[in-house]
Amino acid sequence: ESRRWEPARQVLRRLGRVVVQVPGFQVKESRTGRRYLTIGGKPGLLVPVHDAAGRIVALKVRVDDDDGSGKYRYLTSARAGGPGADAAVHVPLGITGPCDVVRVTEGELKADVATLMTDVPTLSVPGVGNWRGVLAVLTALQARTVLLAFDADAAENDEVAHHLRQCAEGLRAAEFAVAIETWPREAGKGIDDVLAAGGQPAVLTGDDAERFLTALPVKVPPMTSANSANCANDRDEWPAPIPFGRQTVPAFPLDCFPAWLGQFCHELAEFTQTPPDLAGAMALAALAVAVQKKFDVVPSDGWSEQLALYVLAAMPPANRKSAVVRAVSDPLFEWERRKAQEMRPVIEAARTRFEVLQKRRQKLIHDAATGSPEQAGHARSELEAIDTELATAVPPAEPRLLADDITPETITTRMQQNGGRIGVLTAEGDLFDIMAGRYSRTGKSPNIGIFLKGHPGDRHRVDRGSRPTEYIDRPALSMGFCVQPEVLLGLMQQKQFRGRGLLGRHLFVVPESPLGHRQIVTDPVSPESEALYRRGMAALLDHPVQQADDGELVPQSLRFSPEALTLFREYQAEIEQQLADLGRFEYIRDWAGKLAGAVARIAGLLHLATFAGQVIPPTICADTVANAIRLGRYFTEHALAAFRMMGANPAVERAEHVLKWIGRKGWPEFSKRDLYEVVKGNTDYAKAEDLDEPLRLLVSHQYIAPMDHPQKPRGRSPSPRYRVNPAFAEFAQFAERRC
Repeated sequence: ESRRWEPARQVLRRLGRVVVQVPGFQVKESRTGRRYLTIGGKPGLLVPVHDAAGRIVALKVRVDDDDGSGKYRYLTSARAGGPGADAAVHVPLGITGPCDVVRVTEGELKADVATLMTDVPTLSVPGVGNWRGVLAVLTALQARTVLLAFDADAAENDEVAHHLRQCAEGLRAAEFAVAIETWPREAGKGIDDVLAAGGQPAVLTGDDAERFLTALPVKVPPMTSANSANCANDRDEWPAPIPFGRQTVPAFPLDCFPAWLGQFCHELAEFTQTPPDLAGAMALAALAVAVQKKFDVVPSDGWSEQLALYVLAAMPPANRKSAVVRAVSDPLFEWERRKAQEMRPVIEAARTRFEVLQKRRQKLIHDAATGSPEQAGHARSELEAIDTELATAVPPAEPRLLADDITPETITTRMQQNGGRIGVLTAEGDLFDIMAGRYSRTGKSPNIGIFLKGHPGDRHRVDRGSRPTEYIDRPALSMGFCVQPEVLLGLMQQKQFRGRGLLGRHLFVVPESPLGHRQIVTDPVSPESEALYRRGMAALLDHPVQQADDGELVPQSLRFSPEALTLFREYQAEIEQQLADLGRFEYIRDWAGKLAGAVARIAGLLHLATFAGQVIPPTICADTVANAIRLGRYFTEHALAAFRMMGANPAVERAEHVLKWIGRKGWPEFSKRDLYEVVKGNTDYAKAEDLDEPLRLLVSHQYIAPMDHPQKPRGRSPSPRYRVNPAFAEFAQFAERRC
């Protein structure tokens, strides 16, 4: 027993009492009445199961003495009153997206070995029949091709063969390319055996893969309506359904940043126990605030992007968003204070001179109106000179980088006073309320003109009656928000926000909340990392700004190298394909249409951060563009998740509608024809084929699974049948009883 409680005590000391929520850890009582933490299960090799974020989400044991119940077993604390074990997809440490090719096998140790011994990231499903959970992970990794490497006994074991075929079909339905890895049975049972012996599997694609699957033994008896109810009740075969409101998203790739910035963001995330996404996203916004209107990116002739970004991160309350925003923005506020102190004598002198001129002007007006003809004439001529001098003697405003809870009108004023630029970094969403018309007479008139124009740099003019016209030739506005998900949900309710393109200008970040899994004691950001961050930001903030003769800021141009431009154009072509009907971006074209420009801007920001404090080269290299594209792929997955949260995809809404009917009917299984008879009165389902997309989504989210059915020798093919996930069926019955 001491071999169990000693490692448990070490984990407890490091992580705190949160470990009692981990399946496998149990609190027991000794003979003397002393309570202690230990690890349950039979003796054996402890195998951790990691998720895509590198967290241990389950524990398995390869038992030393198999009594016939299985060599590998999940640890559970259910009998001790703790949490039960959930089957989970295992992602070996170090795997980050995007990954064009990903291998899928069964068994955590096999996945670890295959990942280490090949250049192919390898995921493990918790069982041959429990493959559906891997779909979300593959999507998050941006995989295109999936190598299936199930054990070699698939050629003999009809159960393994059955699930291998189902897995291949499910992956193709989810639009992944599928290849099969095979090897002779004598070379080893699993992919790890083959690789450890120095062998390499054969890879079957296309027709070869299809012939291999067709030749596999057929499961007997086939699944029919007569015996499917028993299988439908076998919960062990089913993974938990993936709610439509939740989507696995990748973690922010901090290694895209230069060392001084990436290390600071990493340590800040560890200290605050927040996802790296918050620090990374806010750091990008801070970079944009620091350098906008100093540089432009010119991807190709005739195309220029200013370095302004809109970033919106959404997380629930109590996730320390304010602490992250404050730490990231501190150097910007420090720069403001330092510049204000330096400028104070100049500003005060200018104000004094301006006030003297104004009082002199008032006296001249009085003399011109009441003095002798000679005095009046002299006063009028001097007034002309005074007016000319006053026009150039307006006192400069204190330097400002950031604004917060202000109106669109005052943002325009602040921008005009600061060279046509301003930034917003905040942990609140009040500015969206202001955009929506909080300060308008009716409270319902969105005023988003400056927010639309401040991103691309379109000319902006404001006429205010008796007050002077405010005109900005190329306004630059950068914003970074860390808000609660309710703010995100409210954005779609303002139809003008999306209809006029405001939402399409934002880079969204929707990481998973770590609440309930945070460490209690953490180390603060090291003085060295904080000093490097402040020094890097100060260098960018102090970089000189070029000015034209009329005082307008003139950005320096950054261009792509030929290799970088080739890489960028390939990425543009990839985006363009997905904008087509039925493409990934069909429902977010307003956002994805601006993705290439956003990636170009990110490339410029990464380039400037890389050379902060040095002479900045005018050419952006291919490596920097490659990192910007990685960030573009990251933001793509988060945008898809964010727009899903905001209800932007009607296909998902139809799938949810179908799911409600399935739950209401209480079907353990059903046919497509059964379902059509129920929903055909709805205009969304004019014909049975209109159910294909909702059913495909329900399969990919693990609410239902297609059934095998015997083929008729002649006549009409039978309607496709589906099993219903028992977990959803039980919940639906419970909800129906409550109603």
